[in-house]
Amino acid sequence: MIGKIPPTMQRAVTAFLCTGLLFCCACVKRRGDLVTTDEGEGGGSGVSSGPLARPRRVTTSPENEFLPALSPDGRRLAYVSDRSGNLDIWLESLDPGVRRGARRLTFSAATDTEPAFSPDGERLLFTSMREDVLGDIYEARITRVSGRSEPELRRLTSAGRAERSPVYAPDGASCFFTAGQGERRRIMRMKLATRQVEPVGPPGGGQPAPSPDGRYLAFTRFRMGQGERSGGVVALLDLETG
Repeated sequence: MIGKIPPTMQRAVTAFLCTGLLFCCACVKRRGDLVTTDEGEGGGSGVSSGPLARPRRVTTSPENEFLPALSPDGRRLAYVSDRSGNLDIWLESLDPGVRRGARRLTFSAATDTEPAFSPDGERLLFTSMREDVLGDIYEARITRVSGRSEPELRRLTSAGRAERSPVYAPDGASCFFTAGQGERRRIMRMKLATRQVEPVGPPGGGQPAPSPDGRYLAFTRFRMGQGERSGGVVALLDLETG
C-alpha cells in the first residue's frame, strides 16, 4: 500500500529516507538529538551527535566512520569504522558519566556493517561477509563488550544469497531484512526464536523500516528489471491488512 504516512510512522520514514537513500544515517533521540555522518578533515568521515542546530563530533578517528545507530535509550552509539584496516562495528558511549572511548565489537577480517539495536538495547543485528561474500545477518549480545574480543554471535541466515539491511521489529521477537538482489530482491521477516522466515510485501522491496507500533513497514520498492542504483519509490505496507 502506498499512501499518506500516518503520524506513528513519520519518524521511522524520516530515518529510513536518511539511512536507505542518502547514506547519511540519522537517528532521532527522544530529546531531539540527531546523529549524522559528517565529512571530516583529511578526507575521512566521522559521526556527530547533538541538538539539530548544534551537532557535536563523537568520533575522532581520521578513518571513515558511518552508518550510526542509536540505542533505544540514547546512551550508546554503534557505527561502522575502518580504523582497524577493514570495516568493523564499534560501540561508543554517549553518556557523559560513562565515557570509555570506542570499543570494537566485531573482529572479522571480512566486512561487518549495517548495525541495528534491539528494542531493549541488549542485542545488535548486523550484516557480515565473514562466511558469505554476498552478506549474511548476524545477531550479537552486547550486554558485556570487552573491546578485545567478539561477544556471543549468532548467525541468522545462510541461504547463499545477499541478505542485508537488518532491523528489529518493535517487539524484539522478529526482524526484517532484504534478501536477494535485482529482480530476486525481497523483504523477509524472521522469527528470531525459530529462525522461521517468510516474505513480506511485493517482489523488489528492500531497506525495511518498521513503525514504532509495528503496524506499518516503510521500504524502497525498486523498479523491476533495472540495475542496483536505478530509481525506486518509497512504499508503505500495512502489516495488519497486507
